[in-house]
Order: sequence, then structure tokens, then C-alpha cells
Amino acid sequence: MMKSPFSNEERAAILKQVEDGTPVRKVCCEHNISNVTYYRWRRNARIAETPKSFDTGIPAAETKEKAPRQSKRSSAIGKPKNAVTAAPAEAAA
Repeated sequence: MMKSPFSNEERAAILKQVEDGTPVRKVCCEHNISNVTYYRWRRNARIAETPKSFDTGIPAAETKEKAPRQSKRSSAIGKPKNAVTAAPAEAAA
């Protein structure tokens, strides 16, 4: 993989220009980078700033527990909709 011609400090300065209100397109043209490169740098900078969970090393936003989802149809699986239960054999005789 080829080494980037921009240091981390230069990348941070480019990102700061956009934060200060300069349009992304203008900053990218000025520094001869694609807008895809700019947005990749921005994403990587945000990931680097995300606090990690102490135990797992997973970003804190991903460690929230989700409530288990229950299907509305889970109790009806295997049962026909209009099933008629058979009467006991003793009642028929």
C-alpha cells in the first residue's frame, strides 16, 4: 500500500477548513484530493475519537443491549389458522 503524501496534521487541517465553513468541493480542489478521500478521512477521524468500551474494545455506541424481538406469529407456527380440535373419542360414542 502506498504511503499518503499528507501527514495526520495536514489531514486535520484540511478537515478543519470544512468545519470552518469552506465548501468540501473547494477544499478538495485546493489540495488536489477527491471528495471520497475527504469523507474517508473524516470518517476515520470520527472513529478515532469514539470512546471504546473498557472490556470489549467495541465503540460504546455498539455495546447497547437491544431488547429481544418477538415475532407476532411465533406462537402460531405449526398450527393451521382455522384448526378444529378433535373431540375426545369417548364423547363421539
